[in-house]
Amino acid sequence: MLVVLAVSFTRLALGVHFVSDVLAGWALGLGWLAVTAGTFRAWQHSRGRYADEPLDPLDLDPDEAPQLVVRAEPHRSLPATAGRLAGAAAVVVAALGVLGLLVTAVLTDTWLGRLDRDIVASLVEERTAFRSDLATAVSTLGGTRAVIAVGLSAAVLALAVTGRRRPALFVVVTLVGEVLLYFVVAQIVGRLRPDVADLVSELPSGASWPSGHSAAAAALYGAVAALVLVSSRSPWRWAVLALPVVLAPAIGLSRLYVAAHYPTDVVAGLVLGGAWVLVCARFVLVPAAADAARRADAGAAR
Repeated sequence: MLVVLAVSFTRLALGVHFVSDVLAGWALGLGWLAVTAGTFRAWQHSRGRYADEPLDPLDLDPDEAPQLVVRAEPHRSLPATAGRLAGAAAVVVAALGVLGLLVTAVLTDTWLGRLDRDIVASLVEERTAFRSDLATAVSTLGGTRAVIAVGLSAAVLALAVTGRRRPALFVVVTLVGEVLLYFVVAQIVGRLRPDVADLVSELPSGASWPSGHSAAAAALYGAVAALVLVSSRSPWRWAVLALPVVLAPAIGLSRLYVAAHYPTDVVAGLVLGGAWVLVCARFVLVPAAADAARRADAGAAR
């Protein structure tokens, strides 16, 4: 403790960190120490090495400890699952591609096209420094870095908690598939960005439909919610739906504010990400959870 406090004080005294940086460093170090200590203590117990502490939280035999889920891997045909996913992906691409061409080529001068342009123009007039900073910050929650960080964390945690590969595979398939679907649909439609002053830079000009941030947010936070709903039995687990229900539309609104997309682009992105995460949950995640539940029931019956 003395060494930690001394090192922290020197970082402040040298002016290379803020107080909040030091507190964040403490949280990171203590959190990782807790994870590694708990993991290695569990490993010791699995090898029959028990600690001398009277209040050891793992003072149970491995066979007596409660398991979150059955660790056995369900038998599922990967080619069949891949075929179902490919068929669903084709339907999503065809539906959003046709709808995008209809909106951008046929309905441009209708009430829908005018509404698209009017909403973007009105948001430009409502800009303030605070709102711009807030929109930029919210937008990063659906960016590439957030998708990689949250997606990788969700996959690793799913593997660690369930002891099965299918939940982690579900996260990977959901996120990689969403990126591929977005790219294909964007190439088919080729919609230009709104012709107003935007707050972003280095965006591909012909990839406005659908909104990639909105699609990624719906897929990412929808996948996290699906993992919690399938793996947990707590009555409070449904609260996790606030992640996709609140965050994904908020990220979509931020993309409208910075003038990166039209409203119909955001709706299309939410539909793409939401539909794809439901498809992946149906064909990848739910069958694995159902098999695990059946194995658990069979074990309890025996």
